[in-house]
Amino acid sequence: MKRIAFVMLSSVAVLVGGAQSVADGLKAIYYEKYKTAKSILEKLVAANPADVDANYWLGQASLNDGDVQAARAEYAKAMATTNQNPLIIVGMGQVELLEGKGADAKAHFEAALAATNNKKGGDPKILTAVGRANADGDSKTGDPVYGIDKLNTAAKLDLKDPEIYVQMGINQLKRGGEFGGESKKAYEEALTRDPKYAKAKLRIAKIFLSQNNKELFLPLMEEATQLDPNYGPAWLALYTYYAERDVNKAKEYLDKYIALADKDCETDFFYADYLLRAGNKEQALTKAKEMEGSCGGQNFPKLDKLYAIIYDRMGDSLNAKASMAKYISKEKPEKIGALDYANYAAILAKFPGNEAEVETNMSKAIEKDTTTAQRVEYATMLASTYGKASNFCGQAKWLKMVAQWKPSLTATDYYFWGDAVTKCAKTYPTTDSIPRSAAFLNADSIYGAYIIKYGDQPQGYAFRAIAAKLADYDTTKGTAIIPIDAYTTFLRQDTLKNKRTIINNYYYEIPYFAQIKDFQRVLDAVNAILVLDPTNAYATSVKKIAEDQLKARGIKPAGNSPSPAPIKPGGAPAATLKQGNKPI
Repeated sequence: MKRIAFVMLSSVAVLVGGAQSVADGLKAIYYEKYKTAKSILEKLVAANPADVDANYWLGQASLNDGDVQAARAEYAKAMATTNQNPLIIVGMGQVELLEGKGADAKAHFEAALAATNNKKGGDPKILTAVGRANADGDSKTGDPVYGIDKLNTAAKLDLKDPEIYVQMGINQLKRGGEFGGESKKAYEEALTRDPKYAKAKLRIAKIFLSQNNKELFLPLMEEATQLDPNYGPAWLALYTYYAERDVNKAKEYLDKYIALADKDCETDFFYADYLLRAGNKEQALTKAKEMEGSCGGQNFPKLDKLYAIIYDRMGDSLNAKASMAKYISKEKPEKIGALDYANYAAILAKFPGNEAEVETNMSKAIEKDTTTAQRVEYATMLASTYGKASNFCGQAKWLKMVAQWKPSLTATDYYFWGDAVTKCAKTYPTTDSIPRSAAFLNADSIYGAYIIKYGDQPQGYAFRAIAAKLADYDTTKGTAIIPIDAYTTFLRQDTLKNKRTIINNYYYEIPYFAQIKDFQRVLDAVNAILVLDPTNAYATSVKKIAEDQLKARGIKPAGNSPSPAPIKPGGAPAATLKQGNKPI
């Protein structure tokens, strides 16, 4: 949803038939009831086509509702009926910004500002409208620095309007995440002007939501509902947060939002969404089919998205894919959210051969929502989908992205990442020894980092040893010896509990050392086995062979060390451990 809010106009609102005014339309926009707002403002414009404020805010209502084409038509008509009033000129400039016509928009802004320049420094209404226009759209739309400059001037001329600072805060955020502090200051200034301005409070909450700071954003969202219990967007924000966490609590917030919002396809969509999250898949599907009658004939592409989500939850991936493709093709690009692209990528990932399209859609999701927490969530979601589809190389790629973006990896993160890399490496032909070995050494590096961070846990040692064995699939290089010895050393902290695993580790090493004729290491290994299992027949027989081989070479056996010191094997050594938690 977009950003225009109710502000007090300097002119007195014109009443139509003693019923509704421009102020009523603005109030509806503030509460994001765009259907109501357009109904009010359309009547005002029909009654008085020259009403500048009614025309301007009608265009803004359309822009807030995501209908740029309707806004263009409304402003084009108003340019004639209002004799190219500066406020309408700014509105047309805003449309042009959203259409990618930056130069045309700037020319319109400058013309409107020049026409209203006076000894006081300008008209705060026009200056605010220019700031609002540059606040609209994504981070690539408009010039936020230019918008902030005009809003600063407006704030000096109009000492009461809180919306000036809300638009300033939005512009600050468009400059980048590092300006979050400046954005927060602007929203706080809006609240200084109007302590009940719930929109500004919700904006502050969303800054902390982007940082995943639950301790701050949840209380702030609740405060927004307390400042103005009729501010529906705050109830919707709480529903959206709790929808995947506490469906019963989410329902309470949704009921409050629906009671306040325009009753339309949008509210039906949210109710069907709730049914699905509550586990009522069939009821959600029934609701979607009911919406066909009221929304199917309208321009409401989100119905296709609803079907896609329902079918995906029901395990019908084919219909989910078809429905989401319809939504993406029919919806206006500016209304497709980051999560929409991420969900589409996850659905496509279930079908082999769609890798390029998967990557394209996930890249769009990440471009739309650049917050670190959200990137991690999207990458994790796609990695999970790839894993379930047994596309382990795809899973490994996106888990590596998680490792790059996540501030600190957990033991579970390392496990799944290393496991995916190992399984991916298994897909290489055994004859393709160079990339196969390189892939397994990558797993070795991941598990090495696991050991550095969680050295008191056995899993890192165990998985590193497994990956190293797979890297040396024909047991000729000896690259698994060092990781196996490290694992054995760890296991020796409790030889009674780990006896069988320790013996199996030595079983792996004995043939390799025999192959390279290092019979002292063979003897060390069998002696270590016999310390743990004195009746081990295999170790007893191999011990005699090793001793005989040493004697034949005139070498005196070194003894019966139960824990031989690691000796560098032949061939390339295993990858060394890397400091930090993000191996390359």
